Amino acid sequence: MDKAVTNESKEVIIDATTTKADAKAAEIKLPAETVKALVEKTSADIIFKTDTAEVVFDQKAAEAIAEKNNHGHCLHHRGKGKRRRHSGSG
Repeated sequence: MDKAVTNESKEVIIDATTTKADAKAAEIKLPAETVKALVEKTSADIIFKTDTAEVVFDQKAAEAIAEKNNHGHCLHHRGKGKRRRHSGSG
């Protein structure tokens, strides 16, 4: 996160890919305090990359998630699929 703040990054990528290309599903959990810090300190979109999917939360979506979750894991991706974009607008 420090690099994202220093570099004023527009994207924070959580890369959870493995060397195995045969994965059928993936699960990622991001602690609520981490999401809150990213939202407060950057204007970056949060991108999960796994062997099975790429999920993008734009800044507004991440802000909405951070506001509703004060503890535990607030960004949680489980499953399979292609690129998904979650937008806080609309």
